[in-house]
Amino acid sequence: MKPLSRAFARLVLLFFALGIFFLAVNELIPYRTLGDRYRVMDTVYWIKNTLRITGIVLLVNGGIQWVRNLRCPYCGRGYAMPWWRKGEKHFCDRCGREIVFDDPEDPTEKRKWE
Repeated sequence: MKPLSRAFARLVLLFFALGIFFLAVNELIPYRTLGDRYRVMDTVYWIKNTLRITGIVLLVNGGIQWVRNLRCPYCGRGYAMPWWRKGEKHFCDRCGREIVFDDPEDPTEKRKWE
């Protein structure tokens, strides 16, 4: 049984966060403005379309990476939730076994806030 990669879990979270951010910024740019004084240039439309396409590509890529690289190593059917922090236990929803990430086990390591 090969443990799942924490780097892929963080990469998936990063793709999802950036995709949502780009789509949110895309929605802040208006299609129409009032009056000639506040006219939006063609460059802004290119930026808006680029943000939209980039956000969609990042979300789709995050989903593909999640499905391909974060499956249960035992049954291969369940998907592991991508968590950023180490030390948390997660279980497969299909077979019920613990999903292990490739975190180094160091008992002397303590969190700064504890």
